[in-house]
Amino acid sequence: MKKILSLCAAVSLVLTLASCGDSVSSQSAAVSTSSAETPSSSSVETPAPTPEPAPDLTGVWTQVDASDSYQQATIQGDTIEINWISSDGTSALYWAGSFTAPEDSTEPYSWISNNDTSKTSGALLASGDATKEFTYENSTISYEVSMMGVTTTLQLEKTGEVDESSGLDTSETTGITFSDGVYTSDEYTITITDYKVIQPGETGNEYGDKPVIAFWYDTTNVASDTALNPSTAWMLVFEAVQDNDPNAVNTLNVGMLPDDQFLDSQLQDIKVGGTVSNAVAYELDDLTTPVTLTAQDMFGTVYGSQDFTVAQ
Repeated sequence: MKKILSLCAAVSLVLTLASCGDSVSSQSAAVSTSSAETPSSSSVETPAPTPEPAPDLTGVWTQVDASDSYQQATIQGDTIEINWISSDGTSALYWAGSFTAPEDSTEPYSWISNNDTSKTSGALLASGDATKEFTYENSTISYEVSMMGVTTTLQLEKTGEVDESSGLDTSETTGITFSDGVYTSDEYTITITDYKVIQPGETGNEYGDKPVIAFWYDTTNVASDTALNPSTAWMLVFEAVQDNDPNAVNTLNVGMLPDDQFLDSQLQDIKVGGTVSNAVAYELDDLTTPVTLTAQDMFGTVYGSQDFTVAQ
């Protein structure tokens, strides 16, 4: 404003002294022309700064300063999944939930992820929290992890992009499958040879007060170096569920041995190349809901499922 007032005063002075001579007159004209061409600072529009784009969080995120065991997350679409990764490459699901992408570049950015219990409920090392808060700031994602009463804040950094073609077929990476009643791994196979529902008081369920579903199966030791018996082999792999509870996963309890011919052989060690037969039973909660038998490892990695009808 002072500059403008000074300029105006100078122009007035020049106009007053116009009669003093041609040189003065020419100077006043120059000043007048300059003032006319110089825009007022108040009329100049400053271009709005280009807003920073929102960060793209899609991709693979790995725990910062990871040790032999660490967490790795995959963000894709509107979901985030986090796995425990062990030194031998084995993975176990820790979290599966919703993801909300940021709309601008404001940091820190936080979102509340809702637990997808259809995936985490059957995972041994998965979080049981209904929700989990994640925060993105300075190119890292942080969140709290609680294990055995100890809570730690983990930080993840982006280490790769999502391979759209990789899929989630665990058989391609582990060689383990369960399909058409046959479980196959590098160490042993389990083949279901028969199944049936046995009512209380019937042979195979003489002492129970609930009906059971019984499975007969053969276990073959393909190449296991450790002691392997048919009972342990089955229990390490299979979980039976009747999906008749709208709020919780209804995992069935193991019943009594349904076939006395296996009393002595159920715990026998199987030689490499050998096959031993056995049977197992699960207590049923109703006689209408099918039983889903799922093969998975101790970390919750699923290798396949099969439904068995119980309605009679």
